[in-house]
Amino acid sequence: MKEKLVAEGWVDTDFVTVSANRSMVSPDVVLRAFKRTLKKANLPSDGRIHDLRHSHATILMELGASDKDIAERLGHSSVQITSDLYIHYSRKHNKKTARLLDQFVPCEAQA
Repeated sequence: MKEKLVAEGWVDTDFVTVSANRSMVSPDVVLRAFKRTLKKANLPSDGRIHDLRHSHATILMELGASDKDIAERLGHSSVQITSDLYIHYSRKHNKKTARLLDQFVPCEAQA
């Protein structure tokens, strides 16, 4: 995909968002669009764009991605940073962990 864009004259600016003329989009414009999206989705208006990084990491973890893969995807130099600050364990993950233990020690044997 990137090769095709470069062939069409695309210049990589390293900006996350760019306008049609490839210039940087003001963070305020991005934030307003994000807030409108939250409102349309009936989500709390105090959400931050950075929260999406945390959600992204947590969803990947729940889908079974390794901590190392998630850390690399987020650009962290250490898996510890990712696991300490970005991955938020949910009830779903806790239940999955409990089921793993049940496979090792069946409930009948625990009584």
